[in-house]
Order: sequence, then structure tokens, then C-alpha cells
Amino acid sequence: MQVVTLSDCEILMAPSVYYPQAYHISGIERALALGKDRLKVHTPKPEAFERFSLGSPSSQIKAAAILYNDLVYETELKVLRPNSSPYQAVIKDNLGAPYKLQQVQDCYNKILSSLNQIHAALESHKAEALAVNRVLRNLRFQFLQKTFYSIRDAIDCLTQPPRRTVDEHMTNPSRKCFHPPIPKDIVLSFFFRGPVLVFASYALGYNGRDKRWEIIGRTTVNCLVPRLEDVLRYLNLALDRTTHLLHRLEVPNN
Repeated sequence: MQVVTLSDCEILMAPSVYYPQAYHISGIERALALGKDRLKVHTPKPEAFERFSLGSPSSQIKAAAILYNDLVYETELKVLRPNSSPYQAVIKDNLGAPYKLQQVQDCYNKILSSLNQIHAALESHKAEALAVNRVLRNLRFQFLQKTFYSIRDAIDCLTQPPRRTVDEHMTNPSRKCFHPPIPKDIVLSFFFRGPVLVFASYALGYNGRDKRWEIIGRTTVNCLVPRLEDVLRYLNLALDRTTHLLHRLEVPNN
């Protein structure tokens, strides 16, 4: 498993006093590339299938999950219900589609957007045959702002899970991933809160007056995903470098 090595962090966080401005943009680009490659692999490898256990034997809900890139590829789960028999289900490759973790794909897209902005800006200046340091001194403030916001959005994709209404949960295509089908009185969800994978079960009650289902209880279990710890570390390094370079470009004669 690839991890963030000390040398990576030392390279990306080295004091700027010893390096020209060119170092900062290359550090941003390198951090983003490392984060992108850590987030998703494009050639299936055995080590890319990550196994996690969520909950304990005494938990009201528990799951044994296999993650692959942006998917809950397979899982076995059990949900205890107060007035009904426990719900036990699986997600399996041969039974239908895996559970999509859209946060990972959204984060990946934002990282690609950040890298594309950097590459496009550098290529446009290469055509003018400018030296790298001069290129960086002449990078427009707006370009770095766009890069900053793209990196920040990439971080937010993983740290701020989407909020859904009951109706959105009930019509979510991922509901069809579970076998046997989920009963009408519960909603199940996998999502990330930072580097933590959360498995949530929402107990529903039917409001006859308003003729709608409402959440009457919520139970969650979670586990740490080291791969996403690495990704967020890289993204925060890139964000810090971008912030520093923005500040330098704001200061005259710097």
C-alpha cells in the first residue's frame, strides 16, 4: 500500500527561503498528483481492495465491507430493528451494481480540475519562451485563486458529506444495491466524513397525517480509511502551498 512518506512531506513542506518560487508551483502539482493517484487506481491490483469492519458484535448495526476506489464493492451487514426481525443483507458483484461513493469521484474530479488549471497556465506561458521563475511571477492572481478554490472543493468533497432528505434517500439508486431489498422502514447509507467511512441506518416512521416517511432514529458505526488520510494530507499540503504563493504574489517586489 502506498503511503505518505517522510521524504514526500519534507519535499512538499521545505522552507521557501531556500527555494525559488518555481518550487511552490511544482510542490502544488506534485501534491495534487500524489493525492489523485492515492485516491483511485486505474489498474486493478489485489491491494486496491480494502477490507474494513464497522461496528462490534454488540452494535445495533454492523458491516464487513470491501472498498475499491469509489465503490463499496462488497459487504455483509446486519441491522437490528426494535419492532421487527433483524435485516441482514449483502452487496455482491454477482448480484448487481456495487454501492457508489460519489464523494470520492467528486473529489477526484476537483483534483483533475486543479491539475488542468496548472498545466494550462504553464503551457500558455511556455509559448512565450519565458523562464520558469518569470512565468510564476507573471501567473495571474485569478489563476491561483481558481486553483485554490478547486483544491478546497476537493477537500470539502471528502469532509462534508451530502445531506439528503428522506425522499432523496428512498429514490437513491444505491438503495437497489442491497440484497434482499431494504424494507420500507429503514434507510441505509455509506459515506465519508473526512478519512472516516460511516455506515448509517435511519429508522423511519410513517406520518399518516402528512402522508410521508420521517426519520425517527439514527444509528452509525465507522472506521478509519488510511488511504483517505493520505489523500487529505496531500490536498492540505497543496492548499497551504497555494495560499503561500497567493500571498507572495500579493506582496509587491516579491
